[in-house]
Amino acid sequence: MRPFLAAMLLIACAPFARAAAVSEYRLPGFQTAALDQDLPAVDAVLAGDDTLWFLGKQNLWSWSLASGRLARVSLPKQGEWQKLYFDGFSVYAAGTKALFQVQVAQKRYFSYELPLAGAGDALGFAGEGDELWLLHGRALMKLDRYGKALTPKLPGAPLQKDDVVALDPERETLWIARGKQLLRLTPGADAKLMITAKNPLIGLAVAAGQVIVHTEHSVLRLDARTAKTLKSIPVQGSRKLTAMAIGKDKHAYAFDDRTLEFFDLKAKTEHSYRLPLDSDERIDSIAASGDTAAVLVGGRPHAFRLSSPN
Repeated sequence: MRPFLAAMLLIACAPFARAAAVSEYRLPGFQTAALDQDLPAVDAVLAGDDTLWFLGKQNLWSWSLASGRLARVSLPKQGEWQKLYFDGFSVYAAGTKALFQVQVAQKRYFSYELPLAGAGDALGFAGEGDELWLLHGRALMKLDRYGKALTPKLPGAPLQKDDVVALDPERETLWIARGKQLLRLTPGADAKLMITAKNPLIGLAVAAGQVIVHTEHSVLRLDARTAKTLKSIPVQGSRKLTAMAIGKDKHAYAFDDRTLEFFDLKAKTEHSYRLPLDSDERIDSIAASGDTAAVLVGGRPHAFRLSSPN
């Protein structure tokens, strides 16, 4: 895995010497008991290095990693809640029928009704600042943070519940990973099949002019403008790639041997971490900020402090 990801990121990295140290944040027992009633969690985001937000069945939770305090925000009873996003100022929860916003510093809450009748599945978010989009089975919607409204801007797409989607706002292009197929949808055109993989596509992101998609066994990079394949790189060894998180400055990858690997694009460094999880536990999603990493394992959130190797 190390050589192919270094090549994928086009950076010169030294090989891993050893796994770096990891310490886990833990909640007091009484808080764990209360939380269990609302699990499994379906999504999680880090708001900075010290607060983990995660989405339960009926509530939105914030976990202050520094103090250990766990707080609960009751969500409106409007359908099913499915996806979270943090834009640097607010945490957003999206669901089948509504969008919910928490302004973190001001502790203010806003609820948005979807601008289209009926329900659909929330599939994620894209963009940032005043170009923030909700990717939803009903339509692709732009969020007006000042007018507190959602507006359909791009044509609605025939999206399905299990689709993995990523929007390239600059090119108004929606990428859809559906089973083993990668589709591209642009305004005024039908979805176009770009590739058919040997294995199901389970991760998808758009970053720095590239589309990055992965199966358990490989990572593929495409040019976001031309859709030309730039690199197809197999995961080496017997382990499997279970999740990835692609940011502007850092890429993170999780494997079924409970290992996390991080690639810092600015510093051109890479670090490996072995998480203190049981051998049969699979990392379903990952979020990272600074020296903090959070994962969902079987619907339960875990948070870790990561130390750089000596």
